Amino acid sequence: MLRRRDPMKVTLSDLRKITVLGVLSDRRLRKFLPYCRKRMLPKNTVVFLADEPAAHLYFVLDGAAAMVVTGGGEVRATVHTAQAGQCFGWSSLVPPYMFSATAQCIEPTLVVEVDAEGLRRLFAKDYKVGFAMMSIVACLATQRLHETHQTLIETLGNRRALESREPVLAG
Repeated sequence: MLRRRDPMKVTLSDLRKITVLGVLSDRRLRKFLPYCRKRMLPKNTVVFLADEPAAHLYFVLDGAAAMVVTGGGEVRATVHTAQAGQCFGWSSLVPPYMFSATAQCIEPTLVVEVDAEGLRRLFAKDYKVGFAMMSIVACLATQRLHETHQTLIETLGNRRALESREPVLAG
């Protein structure tokens, strides 16, 4: 009798599709598998909210999710969009383990959801995996900070442009 492979089971080839994991050998990457599961998330799914405990890291296999920050009531800005081959939710690996943005799928999105606590335990056992992943997280944090700066500059520029317009007089 042939056994069918579970289509929602994460495989090594799934993890190989994630750009940031390219620095890890197959042997080390296989250690991630027990902490992973696939999830198909419909469009508009809120994956997590800002300021909630960060329990999972996400790798996008297909689709896209926007990272959105809010403030001052009506102010809302997308600071990053994670697409196929990218990850989001890296706050789950960095104390205090709280999400700093809200993640929402902007189209149907297939993700690998990773148990962050299990992954942190793995890092404590295998320092090379931990060092490689935390180096990746440092690069991601730097990239997100740059993207946030760009969003801030664009937002302030647009606001100043609106404020500097002369009023239109009705005639």
